[in-house]
Amino acid sequence: MPEESRSSRGADENLGDMLGAATASSVNSKGNAQYFTPSHWARHFVEMLPSAPSHVFEPQAGDGALVRPFGMTCVRFGVELDRRFADPQVAESNGVRWRTLIHGSCVQFWNLLDEFHPNLRFECQVANPPFSLRWKLGDDGRTVDSVEHTWAKITERAAEGGHGFFIAGRGQLERLGIHKHPWAYLYSTFPGGLFPGVGVEIAVVHWHNARERFRPGASKPSMHLHYGSLNPEEHQFVTDNIQAWYARNGCRVVQSHEPGRIADAIRQVGHLVEEERKGRPEFNVALVNGVLRLRIDHLTMLRRRLADAEVKRVSVLDGLHPLMLVQEVETRRLLEELRRWGLTVQPEAAAAIDDALKQAAHMARPILPVTDFERVAYADDMDALTALATPATDFQPVGGPSSRRLGASAVQVAIDGITLTCGNRYPLTTGTYRFVENFSRRKAHYQESTGVTTTVTHNCTLSGEDRYIQIIDDIGLKHRFMDRPSKDRSPEAVAARLLTQDGPKPDAKDFWCEHPDSLLWKIFERPEVTTLADAYPAAVEANRSILANLATTVTA
Repeated sequence: MPEESRSSRGADENLGDMLGAATASSVNSKGNAQYFTPSHWARHFVEMLPSAPSHVFEPQAGDGALVRPFGMTCVRFGVELDRRFADPQVAESNGVRWRTLIHGSCVQFWNLLDEFHPNLRFECQVANPPFSLRWKLGDDGRTVDSVEHTWAKITERAAEGGHGFFIAGRGQLERLGIHKHPWAYLYSTFPGGLFPGVGVEIAVVHWHNARERFRPGASKPSMHLHYGSLNPEEHQFVTDNIQAWYARNGCRVVQSHEPGRIADAIRQVGHLVEEERKGRPEFNVALVNGVLRLRIDHLTMLRRRLADAEVKRVSVLDGLHPLMLVQEVETRRLLEELRRWGLTVQPEAAAAIDDALKQAAHMARPILPVTDFERVAYADDMDALTALATPATDFQPVGGPSSRRLGASAVQVAIDGITLTCGNRYPLTTGTYRFVENFSRRKAHYQESTGVTTTVTHNCTLSGEDRYIQIIDDIGLKHRFMDRPSKDRSPEAVAARLLTQDGPKPDAKDFWCEHPDSLLWKIFERPEVTTLADAYPAAVEANRSILANLATTVTA
């Protein structure tokens, strides 16, 4: 498309975007109401700026005509609703290399920028907004004039010392009083025809967010240049004087953000705009075909201040039935955490989660008191273990026990490579590990043909999965308690690796030690495990009475 003209966005491919950004009546009556600035005029407008900026932002980018004249070192940021021009390849073919170009509505972009980056400021902003469109501000039906809103957001986002130029129809620009704004230092008006096919007069305001003495014509209204022709050199003497004034006095920008930070912010907002255009899920958590489906979008993450690591952690819940998720303490905690985040949860999903958590709270209880070996399985569902006030006296740790007193009463002990403070609680996590165990068996074989019995050695392999309990000790080292600990993960082996590893000293969190789970109750308090008799004493007593009556009846 020639850069000197811009067609309306009335094409079918853009109609949905148009109706989303503006009221239907204004789109139908005015079309796009935007036109490209002729390249020689765009170059002329850029030359009238106070300085060559480090970056420039254009909220209605089009084919980039307004930012094309800026130097090679200037970083360009933009927003464009028309998908035909928001394509980076199309933009590059038009001679513009954008650092970030967002396909979306500038109104939506500004709303998101206000919410998540309210303090972001630009050094240079240029704009040629659609003339006299009514833009939707939200879902409540409120609308705003396109020119008025663009000027308001540009001045709001201008850095101290920031500058730019603003193009609009003369009549509307003067009705809004933009040409008399305190920042305006040059006001130019043009006869109809500046934009091919547009007969109305066009006006351009050059502005500079600086004190009067740092702008040309201090203490005077903005200089007004009226062009009787469409020749940029008509007022060359005046424009040369403006350029000379800034060359002598300079232009100092003190509040603008670095282009890299701006790029990160705009890129983040761009993801949100893209999500909005594609359609966000109605619920972050839904029940689909009996399983939970998680759809946590970028907007939800930002509003709830959720880190990527947190979302990744709960992603293990996706695609599983709630009852499966309450079987283990880890996933049960994640379910409870998910509820605390304040996400949008489908009512059916919320009911399924609540029902599963209630069933988990009434987990099966043993009939008889548990042994220490069985107690390990019940500890798997606890939140934390408490270190014994005094470690078991019959336990002799490898290398001998060591301890040191902390403060008035706390004592820190080192047992089998585990450094604990007596009486402290240590959060536990659980997990699954795979094991492979090789062993030999001698088995008798009888040969019927010879009547000879021999003993044969069989080499066997036992493999499978089991659970472990993990705590992190006082020095940050992980310790896993399991039925089949590995010799390669013994405290001695891990200590040797920490001491002999080449290069920088490794972080303890990257290592873990493995211990037999029989060690647990020699260093931690035994958790209480409620039996059926403890939980339902009345029912147990009633059953005993029934059995006693039956015994009496049978005896009689």
